[in-house]
Amino acid sequence: MVRRPMDGYACTDGGAASVDPRLPDPTIQDVDMSENTDKLKGRVKETAGAATGDDELKAEGKTDQNAGKLKEKVNDTVDSVKDKLTGK
Repeated sequence: MVRRPMDGYACTDGGAASVDPRLPDPTIQDVDMSENTDKLKGRVKETAGAATGDDELKAEGKTDQNAGKLKEKVNDTVDSVKDKLTGK
């Protein structure tokens, strides 16, 4: 993903990007979006598979949902460890 100054990133000496501290962390938003996208995509596939009798599509949907749930649990664990290390 290309970051532009209008996205809250500015190029400073040597072209290194610095983040505007007033903006939310974009990596956190990207991860949350990924979890929700996987879950939603999985529900759609599972529903479509059930409606059409396509067991393979239904199973694929369940797999996508589980991937989203796994990402969520991993991110919750990472957040918990970060909080413990920073004393929050």
